[in-house]
Amino acid sequence: MKFNKKIEKVVTFHDPCYLGRYMGVYEEPRKILEFVGCKIVEMKFNREKSFCCGGGGGVQSNYPELANSIAKDRIDQALETNAEILVTACPLCYYHLKRNLKEIQVFELSQLLVQCI
Repeated sequence: MKFNKKIEKVVTFHDPCYLGRYMGVYEEPRKILEFVGCKIVEMKFNREKSFCCGGGGGVQSNYPELANSIAKDRIDQALETNAEILVTACPLCYYHLKRNLKEIQVFELSQLLVQCI
């Protein structure tokens, strides 16, 4: 696939629980973001020490207030980076963070890549 456009934005990446801690995928999404022109600023809890978004594991369905509280904590961590965009590689994290976040844009990684085509 050929990318015709670059995304020259400052982004922060939220490591999804399953992709990261369960599958060990940390660097690949970051390399993709850098390849398409993004400058990455890390949240204080990243990679193996990433903070949950609150949307998975049934928390959002069974304990919505707790899930939203967790999401707001993660969003605060993203805002501390002064990034323009919060990116994740999990559709569930994307949905949950987007519903709780108004201050910056949220993208699932594939959505960002489509803009480069």
